[in-house]
Amino acid sequence: MKRLSFIIAALLLLFSCSAYYTEGDYFFIQSGGADMPVWVKGNTSSTTAIIYLHGGPGDGCIHFSLVPQFFIEDDYMVVYWDQRHAGQSQGNPDINASKMDNFVADTDLVIEAVKLRHPNLTRIFLLGNSWGTAVGAAYLVHGDDYAGRQAKIAGFISTFGTCDYTLSYRHAAPRITAYADVQIASGIDTAYWDECKSFYMNTPSLKDAADLREHTGYVIRSGGYSVDESAAPSPDIHILAFALASPVALFPLLLTNGANDTSEDFIGWLVTDDSLDAELARLTVPLLVVSGRKDLMAGWQAGLSLYLGTGDIDTSVSSYETGTEWTDGDRTFMILEDTAHGSFGSSEDITAYQAGIQNFIAGYE
Repeated sequence: MKRLSFIIAALLLLFSCSAYYTEGDYFFIQSGGADMPVWVKGNTSSTTAIIYLHGGPGDGCIHFSLVPQFFIEDDYMVVYWDQRHAGQSQGNPDINASKMDNFVADTDLVIEAVKLRHPNLTRIFLLGNSWGTAVGAAYLVHGDDYAGRQAKIAGFISTFGTCDYTLSYRHAAPRITAYADVQIASGIDTAYWDECKSFYMNTPSLKDAADLREHTGYVIRSGGYSVDESAAPSPDIHILAFALASPVALFPLLLTNGANDTSEDFIGWLVTDDSLDAELARLTVPLLVVSGRKDLMAGWQAGLSLYLGTGDIDTSVSSYETGTEWTDGDRTFMILEDTAHGSFGSSEDITAYQAGIQNFIAGYE
């Protein structure tokens, strides 16, 4: 027993020196019954902060906060936040009652808390990944006080995101069906791909959570979610120290992470809500949109919709079928040719992604 106690004490002493405990600024915000962790990392003396809005909904980001945006942490303050019902968030908010207004209010609270704790800040950017794009866009255009919220933000970066699941679905369906035809012609899993074609033939738009889950399965199987061989290097994370000697709380993470996906009502609202389409034209802050040509979850057409400020892009699509970058004033739209839903298929795409974000932020200093 004494030997075990000694070992435990030694481990605690060792891990207490871990950079994961001493790095940055870790705190919680409370909003509408949700207790949500925030970890401010990177160059915390910088006057520029990037608020990272994670995907999912439900994924969280603090438990892999060493991974997403490490390439900008040397120069800027990066704020990782687990949204309500996601990651390590706790409390007891009603998941079926949560709507976009809640996420907008939570985002504003994160921004105000970071400004209060770091009064040297002069610029704040929002960086929304996947579902985080919808959260960031809603913060900037949704509701009556959108102009006041935009005044707090120096720029918005969207990566592999969508503000309208119906639009994304509509453009993904024919590409997945074409992939199914190739598999059937090759005699590969013909029964499965026949079911796939039948699903898209009988489901012109997403109606509920079951439709989204089935669609997601076909997206994954057709290579529209992740590429076969990612060009991204493995993250340099010391797993034991990160698990035992960091603010990451494994128990709430295991209980909460992905909870949004268990709510039929929440997902039903998510896939049928297109209210942001009518509000995208309100967006006036500088904008960078990054999409993947191979992404079938939030296809490049979804990125184009945000870039153009409208969900009505049918007459505009043809000019974007080829090419990699477009600029219109303070707006830039990039398509990474070998990248799926944030899964990079080439080192060239990684370089373009990182340089695009770095140059966008530096351009508004």
